Amino acid sequence: MNTGDGDERERRGKRPDKRFDTLDVRDKRSGRARPPPRRGVESIVGEEAERFDALVVGALPAHVEVVLNPEKRPAFTREDVQVVRVHPALVAALQSPLVVGDRIQVAKVASGQLWAVSCEPRRSALSRPAVERERQQQPLAANARVLWVVVAVENPPLRPGLIDRFFVAAAAGGLEFRLLATKADLPGDEESRRWLTFYASIGVKVFRTSIVTQEGLGDARAAFAGDFGVLVGQSGVGKSSVVRAILPEEPIAVGEVSAATGKGRHTTTVTRYYRLPEGGAVVDTPGLRELGLWGVEREHLDVAFPDVASVGAGCRFGNCRHRSEPGCAVREARIGADRLSSWQKLSDEIDERLRPGFGKPGGPTGRP
Repeated sequence: MNTGDGDERERRGKRPDKRFDTLDVRDKRSGRARPPPRRGVESIVGEEAERFDALVVGALPAHVEVVLNPEKRPAFTREDVQVVRVHPALVAALQSPLVVGDRIQVAKVASGQLWAVSCEPRRSALSRPAVERERQQQPLAANARVLWVVVAVENPPLRPGLIDRFFVAAAAGGLEFRLLATKADLPGDEESRRWLTFYASIGVKVFRTSIVTQEGLGDARAAFAGDFGVLVGQSGVGKSSVVRAILPEEPIAVGEVSAATGKGRHTTTVTRYYRLPEGGAVVDTPGLRELGLWGVEREHLDVAFPDVASVGAGCRFGNCRHRSEPGCAVREARIGADRLSSWQKLSDEIDERLRPGFGKPGGPTGRP
């Protein structure tokens, strides 16, 4: 005799219809109360709150360090820096965290706590894809005019592929790019000298400096003055040493290159903004060994590779990849193999990132 146990087991083992398996239904089944809807900044900051313009001079995920009313402070010290909370709703609206160089508006609530409530549109941004979410922007600095790519004449070795990557990222973010070579008192290896000479030959401004002999520091300081620049490069190249040399009153930590690995140790762990006595500012960033590309188009590759772009204008095909295409002027001109290889690698990565579905589950990743 059929007792119905089989039917009951079948019912219990049957998966619910997905069309009705909503959050509301699941919560009703379990007896749980739904969480309240996510609230925006206006739930914390009322219209009566006092508001200030502010400049972000240091940034961490949940809060930023700011200087209030920066236009009224031609110079400021660490005592002028205040901590401001950042609401997740503002980050969601920006689709990125706040970063050093951002111009924001801050509100003071009744408790005295400061909250970031809005951010002005960025005139420029040095960005990369977020480490965990490649479809999300992770800016490193905002509103700067110049990207200073810092390299060492020796130790750690100069990496032209990383330099090219920084140049492309600068072009995509709307920044001019320059090279700052440190440790000029050392003889340097032949390869580094060759690349520095090459970059100067294609129109890149190259500055050579030495903390030991003071060579070039005056020229670098004059170039920084009245401008807004960001220093980037590998750990150990001397970014912080340069900043400390031109701002000796600032408590800036510096480190040495590891003798065992030949790689720099991270002495700068948080991006910092420093205002210069002559006007302008410079941002010191933690060392970067890799840099993913964000928002890059093919024209940005031409800006970073003017030598390849000028010769490539003579190729038979406008979308020539300078590999096996007939009538390739770049191959006929015998552009250096290492230079062409760097262009091709970045070109392939840009093409991958522009493919539909990039960064989605199962889609192309574009990781270098």
